[in-house]
Amino acid sequence: MSERGDRIESASCTAPGIWRNTGELMDARTGDNHDAVADATAWIADATRRLAELEGGPDGHVTAGSWSEGGSALEQLRAAVAHRIAALPRRGKPISTAIPGITVSHLALAKALASSLAELAAEASAAIAAVDVDVDGQEVTALRINLVAIGAADRDRTYLDDGDALRKRAAAVVNDIIGIEPPNITVTWEDIVLPSY
Repeated sequence: MSERGDRIESASCTAPGIWRNTGELMDARTGDNHDAVADATAWIADATRRLAELEGGPDGHVTAGSWSEGGSALEQLRAAVAHRIAALPRRGKPISTAIPGITVSHLALAKALASSLAELAAEASAAIAAVDVDVDGQEVTALRINLVAIGAADRDRTYLDDGDALRKRAAAVVNDIIGIEPPNITVTWEDIVLPSY
């Protein structure tokens, strides 16, 4: 980082002693963006050390020089770190839509489904525990909707009937968002029955 006037500009900052670890776990989580994550991590680590120096560091000693001369540098450093974190790659998988060039993240589709199905699930005396979207390439291959039955009252409909209604709603929601109905929608129920003593 360099300070020019009252403005801090980001440059390529590297942290000494930070080395790239190419273990399987890191590759599995970040895919092809490992270099971007490693660079961002090193930059954030370096910025954190500089931030610690601004605030006195672990020994409470404030270093002399331009970094400690004014609160605006600290605010700008915090803003730069926040911007860098926001730019980190996400683990969302893109899904093609019926409109060429437009994709939707599988995370966004799962959130939209959970939100759209919540009321219908509540009418069926259930709560949505999870919505999983399986993606192969950029196509939705399956949806899994996990429900937890709530309440102890007698049910007017079966789990199968309510599951079919939720499946139809899920297909309509996916069709509205990406323009393509998913080939496979599975609804699972969890129901806990406690014995009465």
